[in-house]
Amino acid sequence: MGKYKIAATSSIGGLLVFTLLILTLLSGCVKPQEEINDPKLGVLMLAHGGNQNWNKELLKALSAARGNFKRQVVFGMADPDVIQQEIVSLQKEGVNKIVVVPLFLSSHSELYRQLEYVLGIREEPDILFGLLIEHGKKHSNPMPSEHADHTEPLMDIVRRVEFSVPHVIASPINYHPLIASILEERVASISNKENISIVLLAHGPVSETDNKLWLQDLQLYAERMRSKFKNLQVLYHTFRDDAPDFIRNQAIDKIRDSIRQEQKAGRGVIVVPYLLASDGREVAIKEFLADCKCTIIPAALLPHKNISLWIEQQVRRGKIKLAE
Repeated sequence: MGKYKIAATSSIGGLLVFTLLILTLLSGCVKPQEEINDPKLGVLMLAHGGNQNWNKELLKALSAARGNFKRQVVFGMADPDVIQQEIVSLQKEGVNKIVVVPLFLSSHSELYRQLEYVLGIREEPDILFGLLIEHGKKHSNPMPSEHADHTEPLMDIVRRVEFSVPHVIASPINYHPLIASILEERVASISNKENISIVLLAHGPVSETDNKLWLQDLQLYAERMRSKFKNLQVLYHTFRDDAPDFIRNQAIDKIRDSIRQEQKAGRGVIVVPYLLASDGREVAIKEFLADCKCTIIPAALLPHKNISLWIEQQVRRGKIKLAE
């Protein structure tokens, strides 16, 4: 198994069901496939990053991905200098091709659009990302410890990275059946599902346009849960923790109101966090739901074998694309 290196730093009703079916079929996630054996292949995983425990879970997931290929990780806020260092490091290790795997829950954010610019996919830097970095909004809200290390000086947001070997950029998660299966396992662990409402709760983005796209993906997860667990109420929200206070507060008020409505209808409420790893934003969830008399499932998506399977799938598809 290759070694990794750390760098600090959609629709409604029938159409929705059809979309779920197509995404499941296209995922190719049911049948195990042969391990990738290519020591000249480099995999660069990009992730937001958090505290030590948060990062450790992602590193374990990458390490558990089967295959013989070089592995490196960049944690951070799309910093081109740090990403460039790890590209060069992979190239010095003798790789002749690179698959970049962005381990993000969603592509619908100013951070991910800036990352696409840094990697050469977009033509212009993301304006909102630049404004947030300039004004320090990303660091102004009281945050759990996963954001404690984000004190680096302002980065050059117009710089891009360069590759000297063929490369391909995989897609982030958005909606994926492997991830849906993890969420379903969390719900299945609930011993009594009678007269229960599930609230799927995600971090979400800053802008309203992006938030609608996040909610579309969450709707896909919710519909799949409803189809698996009959008569189960499934709601979904984003709490938009990085948005300006008035937007964040509106989002939280909406979540709390939604929970109260379910409780008034005589249903118990269980919150299922849609978060990549623990020791991060679930602290904020517990704080703003402290007096809501609901149960919060403590588990995030990691640790779970499906994240490693998802990484394998992105690497395999990237390798195929590089061979075209």
